[in-house]
Amino acid sequence: MKDFWKKQLKKNKKLVFLAPMDGYGDSAYRQAVKRISPHVFCISEFYSADGLVHSKFLADSVLPHEKIEDPLIIQIFGKNPETFAKAAKIIENEKYNIAGIDVNMGCPAKK
Repeated sequence: MKDFWKKQLKKNKKLVFLAPMDGYGDSAYRQAVKRISPHVFCISEFYSADGLVHSKFLADSVLPHEKIEDPLIIQIFGKNPETFAKAAKIIENEKYNIAGIDVNMGCPAKK
């Protein structure tokens, strides 16, 4: 992941990110945004680190994405640092092709 971001910074003087929006930033929305502005980096809705760790179904349903959404950043929330680390290991699995991880630090959205 580290080299990916270095390359992006060299290629683009300014990076534009689609803010994560719970209830709105799903795959269909990200695909629509990327069709209009292909240079935008998308950040997913936020997902529970606990959910990703304890439910293979959740990981396999939310982490796969369409190529048009690349590079995709996954946002996670939780309370336990060890669980964050385990969730990060799941997210970084090459089969998901995720560009980065964003840690939610207290969004007021109810989940």
